Amino acid sequence: MLLICISDTCTPYKDADIVFVVDVSESQDGTKLPLISDYMLDFISHFTEYPIGPEHFQFALVTFAFEAKVEFYLDTYTDNTSLTRAVEDIPQTLSCRGSSNVHLALDIIKNDVLSPGRGARNNVGKYVIVLSDGLFSKPVSAVESAERLKSDMNAKIYSVGVGEQVLNTNLIDIAQSYNHVYTTDTPDAVQSVLNEAMFGCAGNW
Repeated sequence: MLLICISDTCTPYKDADIVFVVDVSESQDGTKLPLISDYMLDFISHFTEYPIGPEHFQFALVTFAFEAKVEFYLDTYTDNTSLTRAVEDIPQTLSCRGSSNVHLALDIIKNDVLSPGRGARNNVGKYVIVLSDGLFSKPVSAVESAERLKSDMNAKIYSVGVGEQVLNTNLIDIAQSYNHVYTTDTPDAVQSVLNEAMFGCAGNW
């Protein structure tokens, strides 16, 4: 897991709805699922002092290959322990096969996951973290879906490259900007999102 030191001067200043988007297409071949799980576990581990739930921070998980699937919604897990257990189970419960239709995942986030009926809140930040190699089957559709998600839902998209071969151009195209693209082996992959979504302490790392 990545280790990140957060300054004692950092304090939570806002709540957030956070959606992980995990690539389970054939190009990932299943070998990267433990790494992806470790990334998410490292990320959510920083929220232990600020409880998971509708009053603070909420997490959802969407996977994509030929189709997109909601693994859990923002209101599925309302405590840190159950959320952690669900993420720990990912390498055992998911398999990788099929094409890479990330646009379907982004559409289902916009139309379903980030809806009030699924626990989404109107007055908090919305962050979408895509963990993928960027080898999208329909890159033009991916960009179109990303733009709709950003404009219609005011969501910010981060791309985290993971895989044997990573196509950074596609990851950049769907992200908020080029500096919202990372790899799992750099601290910035966790730090930047935490800094914006959880802490009001830019530069105190």
